[in-house]
Amino acid sequence: MSPSGKHSEQLDELAKSLTHIRSLTKNNPGSTIILGGDFNLRDVDWETESIPTNSRERVPSERLINIFNDNRVSQMQREPTRFGRLLDLFATSKPSLAKQTLTTLPGIAYDHDVIMADCDIVPSYTKKSPRKIHIFSKANRGKNREVFGAFAQDFVSKINQHTVEENLDSFKA
Repeated sequence: MSPSGKHSEQLDELAKSLTHIRSLTKNNPGSTIILGGDFNLRDVDWETESIPTNSRERVPSERLINIFNDNRVSQMQREPTRFGRLLDLFATSKPSLAKQTLTTLPGIAYDHDVIMADCDIVPSYTKKSPRKIHIFSKANRGKNREVFGAFAQDFVSKINQHTVEENLDSFKA
């Protein structure tokens, strides 16, 4: 998030992205959303999901809480990440998978503490259905000759009555 107060556009994009992800995963209840980053909304009390009434960032903070709630995403990070404020967040749609989140000292190029999350995430594999392989030596050649002969006679007799597309479609049927 931008510290310059341009939260509205960024929150719109976040909401749009989460809606898109939800539409892609609607038929997969096992899918998990993990979201992390610097949101720069320092006044949110994530334990109670509340904002002080005198907060200068009340509107974007409430909007972020609503976006998370609308998309069933829970914010898991509880330790401050910069000067005693919780600016960096780690959120997931499956909070039971997050065993622990830790805050470590910032790296050389960072001015925020780094969030490390220990999550139980197991990859899922989609088993492919076996391919059907026809064995040429077991084909009923007499039946094939009969079927293809009838098709050829019918096709040739009606070839001038159909468009090119219709003739092509007869091969696909």
